[in-house]
Amino acid sequence: MKKLGVFLLAAAFAVFGLMTFAACNEETLDPGDDPIVTPEPDDPDDPDDPGKPEEPDDPDDPDDPGKPEEPDDPTPPDEPEATEGLEFELITTESVEGFEEFFGEDFEDFYACIGMSAAEENVVIPSTYNGLPVRAVLAFDVEPEISNRIDSIYFPDSVRLIQWNEYETFESLTEMRLPRNPNVLILGSTCFLGCAFYNDPNNWEDGALYMDDWLLATNDDLPEEYTVKQGTYGIAVGAFMGSGAGYESHVKKVAIPDGVQSLVGSFADCVSLEEVVLPDSLSSIGFGAFVGCSSLESITIPDSVTSVGAGAFYTCDSLTSVTIPDSVTSIGYQAFYDCHSLTSVTIGDSLTSIGYQAFEGCNSLTSINIPDSVTFIGDSAFASCNSLTNITIGDNVTSIGDSAFGGCSSLTSVTMGNNITSIGDGAFYWCVGLTSIVIPDSVTSIGDSAFGGCSSLTSITIPKSVTSIGEGAFSGCNSLTSFIVDTGNSVYHSDGNCLIETQSKTLIAGCGTSVIPSDGSVTSIGNGAFLGCNCLTSINIPDGVTSIGDSAFASCNSLTNITIGDNVTSI
Repeated sequence: MKKLGVFLLAAAFAVFGLMTFAACNEETLDPGDDPIVTPEPDDPDDPDDPGKPEEPDDPDDPDDPGKPEEPDDPTPPDEPEATEGLEFELITTESVEGFEEFFGEDFEDFYACIGMSAAEENVVIPSTYNGLPVRAVLAFDVEPEISNRIDSIYFPDSVRLIQWNEYETFESLTEMRLPRNPNVLILGSTCFLGCAFYNDPNNWEDGALYMDDWLLATNDDLPEEYTVKQGTYGIAVGAFMGSGAGYESHVKKVAIPDGVQSLVGSFADCVSLEEVVLPDSLSSIGFGAFVGCSSLESITIPDSVTSVGAGAFYTCDSLTSVTIPDSVTSIGYQAFYDCHSLTSVTIGDSLTSIGYQAFEGCNSLTSINIPDSVTFIGDSAFASCNSLTNITIGDNVTSIGDSAFGGCSSLTSVTMGNNITSIGDGAFYWCVGLTSIVIPDSVTSIGDSAFGGCSSLTSITIPKSVTSIGEGAFSGCNSLTSFIVDTGNSVYHSDGNCLIETQSKTLIAGCGTSVIPSDGSVTSIGNGAFLGCNCLTSINIPDGVTSIGDSAFASCNSLTNITIGDNVTSI
C-alpha cells in the first residue's frame, strides 16, 4: 500500500528533496538531451519585445535544439523581462513521477526552471516558456559562484512549487517576489538557512520570518501562542517546524488572519500544536497542512473551505472529532490516515469524493454516514478502522474501492446504495463481525477476496445483475451455510452449498458443509474456492471433476480427510 512517502515529513522535509525533484534531475531527460537554456533576447531594449529568443545559428541543423516557440499567452505587461541563462526541463506525463499527486488530476505539461548557467544579481523567472506555463523552480545544485551573486528573485504567479536544497547558500539573497497563488508549495524552514535574508536578525519579528507577505519560517523565539501578521498572503511549507537540526516546534496555539486562502504543509510536524484558528478566507486545507500534528485535538473547518487535501491531517494522533462543512466537495488521499483517536466524523452534503486511504487506520472511529452526494470511495478509504460498527453508503456511489473497508473487524452492518455496480478486491476483507450483507441489484462485479475472511457471514444472495465474481471472493467465510443465486442470473447458479459458474462448470466458492455436486454441473474447482474454510472437516470430489485450482483447500485447518475422484488430472 502507498504511504505518505509521496510528500512528507515524518522527521524532516528532506523527503521532499527525494520525491519532488526526482523528476527534475538529468535522469528524467531523454538520452542525449540537455536542460534547455534560455537564449538571449533579440532586442532587450525594445519595450514591445517580451523577451523573444534569438534565432538559432542554423535552424536547419538537426542537432540544434531550435528556438523556443512563442508563448501562447503574452507575457503579462507588469512582468519583468526573463533572465538570460535560465535552464528549463519539460515535465510531461512520462517524466512526472513525484509531481502527479501534488499537481492533481488536472495535471498538464509544464516547464520547471532547474538552474542557471550564468551569474546574475537580479533573477526573473518567466511565467511561460515554449508556450507552456512555468510551474516549478528547483534551484538544485547551482554552482556557488552563481547562486551567491543573486540578490533578488522574481517568481511569477504561475509557479506552484519552489524548492532548493538546504545546503544551497544564496548568501547574497535579500529579496524575493513570491507568487500570488494560494496553492503554491514553498519549501520554507531549513531550506532558507543559507540565505542572507534568513540570517539577518533584523528580518525576524518575534521569532517569525516574513518575505513579500509570506510567512516563511519560525525559530525558538516564537511564543507558544502566536497570531500570524495581518496582511499575510500565505504560509510556507514547514513554516512552523522551526530551524536547525533536531529543532522541535513548541508553538501551542496559532491564529491565522483573513486573507490566507490555503495552507500547504504549513504546520507539518508541529508536535506541540493544540489549537489553530482558521480564517473565513480559507478555501482549502491543502497538501499535508497539519501532517504529524500529534497534539491537535480538534479543529473547526470554516464554511469557506471546499477541499481537504492529501495528507492534510495525516497521523494527527490526538484528533478526536472533525466536522466537515457542506462547502467541502472532496477529501484527498490519506487526509486522516492513522488518526487513531478520531471517534466521529460529520460529513456535509456536498462531498463528492473520498480519496484512497483517507481514513485508513482510524481505529477509534465507530460510525460514519456517507451522504448521497458522494460518488467515489477510494481504495482502502476506511481500511483497518477496527472500531467501525456500521456504515451507510449513499445512492450515488457507483463503486467501492479495493480494500475500502478491509480489516474493519467490528463492522456488523453495511447499507449499500442502489447504484453500486462494483465491489472491489478485498473491499470487506476480514470484516469478521459482519453477519449479513445485502448486495444491491445494481452490482455487476464482486472482486477477488471481496468478502474473504468474513467468518461471521452466514448467508449470501447473489443478484441476477452479477456477471463477475473474483477468486476467493468468499474464502474463509467459516459460518457461511448457504449461497442463494437469483434465478434470473445467467452466469452463476447454486445448489445451496456451492456457488458455480454455469458455463465453465467451475465451483468458485463453497460452504463449510459443502457437498460437491456429482451431477456433472461441476468439472473443476476454482482457485481459492474453499480457502480458509476452517470448519470444513471432510470433502468428496466426485468423478466428474478434472482439475483442482490453486489454493483451493489451503488453510482448511479442520479438514481431516479428502477423497479425490478418478478423473482429476491436475491439482
